[in-house]
Amino acid sequence: MKHRLLLFVITGLLAACRQEIEPESATLAGRLAGAYQTNSFLDVLCIALPADKMPVAELKAESDSEVTVTLRRFHPDTNTQTLTNITLQPQADKSIRLLYNGEVIGTYQTDRVFTNSGMETQGNVLRIAKADNDSRNKLYFIGYKR
Repeated sequence: MKHRLLLFVITGLLAACRQEIEPESATLAGRLAGAYQTNSFLDVLCIALPADKMPVAELKAESDSEVTVTLRRFHPDTNTQTLTNITLQPQADKSIRLLYNGEVIGTYQTDRVFTNSGMETQGNVLRIAKADNDSRNKLYFIGYKR
């Protein structure tokens, strides 16, 4: 009887002292998949835009280490840009590089995030910058996961 009671007490203590672990997706692409938003605190290029006209990005997992990025802009005209087959490359500092055709076009890392009200917190920030000779293929976004 004493052994059972001791076992229950130890089990209860272990359960109470257990740290909360944030569930992570099994894959790198699964961790990044989702919707991202920006604001004028993160992207000064958007300082004159109302909240409902801010650009948004969506990352969709295509495989364990590849995503598709869709960037939607609403000002001055609504347009959508999509990049497929973006390879994810984890780094030693726990950040993740985004590569398109072997070229680094962005990062995903823990950094300062400013909410719409200007409050600073820690969060995961996605930065993407890709330029081509063709001005229609320029891609720029900085935002945090919703």
